[in-house]
Amino acid sequence: MKRTFRFSLETEPSTATYLIWAVFLLGAVVRVLGLGYQSLWIDEAVSVQSCQQGFMDVVLLKDPTPPLYYVCLYFWIKLFGNGLVAVRSLSAIFGSLTIFAIYGVATRLVNRKTGLLAALLLAVSPINLYLSQMARTYSLLALLSAVSIYLYLKLLGEKKTRAVILYALCNVLLVYSHVFGWFVIIAQNLHFLWRYRLRAITKERWWIYLQIIPAVLFLPWFYRYITQCDDHGWVASAQLLVEFSALGAHLTVGIEESSLSAIVILPVLALLIIKRSRQGFLYVWLLVPILLPLLVTLLVSPIFMARYIYYISIPATILFAQALLQLKWRRAATALALLVFTGCAIHQQTRLNNDPWDQVAAYIQQVRENDEPIVVIKFYETRPLSYYYDRDAFNAPDHEDRLAQGGIFGVEGLDAVKQHAYPALLLITSRMGLEAEADEIEAFYADHYETVSSKTFIIQSGKKHGNSITVRSLRRRGTTAVLQ
Repeated sequence: MKRTFRFSLETEPSTATYLIWAVFLLGAVVRVLGLGYQSLWIDEAVSVQSCQQGFMDVVLLKDPTPPLYYVCLYFWIKLFGNGLVAVRSLSAIFGSLTIFAIYGVATRLVNRKTGLLAALLLAVSPINLYLSQMARTYSLLALLSAVSIYLYLKLLGEKKTRAVILYALCNVLLVYSHVFGWFVIIAQNLHFLWRYRLRAITKERWWIYLQIIPAVLFLPWFYRYITQCDDHGWVASAQLLVEFSALGAHLTVGIEESSLSAIVILPVLALLIIKRSRQGFLYVWLLVPILLPLLVTLLVSPIFMARYIYYISIPATILFAQALLQLKWRRAATALALLVFTGCAIHQQTRLNNDPWDQVAAYIQQVRENDEPIVVIKFYETRPLSYYYDRDAFNAPDHEDRLAQGGIFGVEGLDAVKQHAYPALLLITSRMGLEAEADEIEAFYADHYETVSSKTFIIQSGKKHGNSITVRSLRRRGTTAVLQ
């Protein structure tokens, strides 16, 4: 009788080991391939520049993000330099390792078949690919959140000393990667209370002691953050709807356009409702990091930022994988899902998502004459510009002074603009909508300067929102030496 081979994710442990390694290699390759395509954007420039300081300066950095990622990046740059591919490759490693983590979590919660499919979906997931190619803490946060969940599930089954130590250590690292790591721990505690109810307080006191460890060890950084950091977050309340809608789009197709995201989101939500998972913990892990920051934003202070909670794509992916495998036409549905994810990932990879500061720097080198001053609105925009235009100044501890010596000035507000009213200058504006005095600044330049040349660099993913960088060569009208 002729035998036919039929592929199935229902595998023996030895075969599953080979398959998960194959999925890991696939995920690692696709993450590495596009590391240098996108230009370094503002937050990435902050990460890299912060790590140009001494070690203790990095540890004690005045930043709303805890220092774990900065410490990792500091040593990484010492080994491999601060080239674009080098600084992003650390995040690519964290993102690739998350494939193993989601496999472990899904296998323990559901079964090996779901674990393999979830890992495969994550390997080509547009949002996880995006996080893995960004020199920020978010891929590390996603990895540690998945590992923390895995160790939590393991701890429920066996209260061995090794498991307890690893879980406590992982949670300390989790909260030191980002403050939103606390929402993962809160989700675990809600599930633990639901599972054991009053026993969690009366007979499971070891769990309470275990939660005290990350809280106590987090206090030194939290105290320093509250007392010394001026920047406690910049998320405006008016951005809440934008951030919330971006979350839904990014968690599915990784694309901002609402029309395409709606096509994918609605069937996914319907599928998860109809083929509901019996794993209630996954819903706790999915919803707590959304609802709690949303509640804090509405009642206390605006903290909700979509990219802070992209790690919920891990439970969402597991739920999606489980739902696919419950369908009658599971193979066709799985193939279609992989096709959509891969297509969206390719689309995202091949279009310009970040501010094209590399192109801006190259253009300035062409048009700048006689070392004319460069005025950049706002100051933080000088970071990605200097990375491409003046790497020595970017790497210097006295970054601002070195830029000023080279004739590059970052300014904020109309008064600062007037202080830098040179006879001739190159003006660089980006996201003027975030500048409080944008209309006054534009009116000032229109009244006192004439435009010799101008070039605008459009961000493909931001055309809808008007995101662009404009470089204008300006000459002052008349001969007045000082403008009032």
